[in-house]
Amino acid sequence: MGLTEIAARAGVSVPTASKALNHYPGVSEQTRRRVLEAATALQASPRAYRTAEGDAEHTVVMLPIAMSVFQEFQKAPNRLTAHAYHAFQQQLTTQGFDLLLGPEQPNEKQAIQYVKANIGSRFAGVTLVPPVGPTLTEFLHRRRIPAVCLSGSPQDDNLAMVTADHGQGGRMITRHLIDLGHRRIGYLNSGLLSRSYTDRLQAFLAELYLSGIEPKKKWLMQPRMADAFQMRDLSVERWHRDIEKFIDRLIKQNDMPTALVCVNDDFARKAIDLLSVRGLRVPHDVSVTGWGDEIDLPLTTIHAQPELVGKNGAKWLTAMIRDRDASVGRLLSPVRLVVRNTTDKPRTLK
Repeated sequence: MGLTEIAARAGVSVPTASKALNHYPGVSEQTRRRVLEAATALQASPRAYRTAEGDAEHTVVMLPIAMSVFQEFQKAPNRLTAHAYHAFQQQLTTQGFDLLLGPEQPNEKQAIQYVKANIGSRFAGVTLVPPVGPTLTEFLHRRRIPAVCLSGSPQDDNLAMVTADHGQGGRMITRHLIDLGHRRIGYLNSGLLSRSYTDRLQAFLAELYLSGIEPKKKWLMQPRMADAFQMRDLSVERWHRDIEKFIDRLIKQNDMPTALVCVNDDFARKAIDLLSVRGLRVPHDVSVTGWGDEIDLPLTTIHAQPELVGKNGAKWLTAMIRDRDASVGRLLSPVRLVVRNTTDKPRTLK
């Protein structure tokens, strides 16, 4: 009995029948069962068709990512990516799925070829760790391959993405400073083309405007925009130089804000070090905030709850594997404000 008869009895196209019988993605579980029932009724054993090797239907591949990133998890277990990854893996396990690590540092073209060669035979779904390019996301969407991006901010509505609520965090940290009495608030941004960083900055500006505070352009450090896919380690040094130039300019002009909101904890640490060397005390002279709660410093920051990101990402991906018609979109995980020793009332109110 051929595929044409099976497809006709199941009420699906021949390609769909082939996918269902060969354990390929892109077919809902309901459709797959209908095709299998049609094959059984026609006495065409599904075993006559190729099945997935091993336990592909319960395996997820993680890419594109370098193995060096996983090595960094051992060195820096407090990093958001490490927490999100471990929570993702644990949740997969509880739902009966295994995690397979993809090849080291694939570019988009290599990642697409890898998925083409292995989807259905080695794994049933994909989890992505940024940076993620539009070519890869379009390929996954067009082929209806179950895929979820953990964190990061691809500008693609066709991709399922789970990330911390950067807008909520931006509002929280800015409101905290305003409630302390700060009206002269600066912002240290990175210049990365990242939706997460953009969301934080927009939330910061919106909260100022809602409080009747006009942000000063000179208090906004906005380095030249950089493409996330072209970043190199030297960029960290460049950012540190940008922060130093920014702070030195404000000191020279005698126009230092009473508070600095930093786009991440690393920027906050650098800012605190530079202010200290220049004789400015934190928080007595300048309050400083970060983002991430990733460093060993009593810093007022946003705790991004990456465990929720990983857990929700795994739940979403397994739902997509079991039901190809599961929706895509952007799931925002809540964050929380952590107040520590780097923020206080401005000196004029003490």
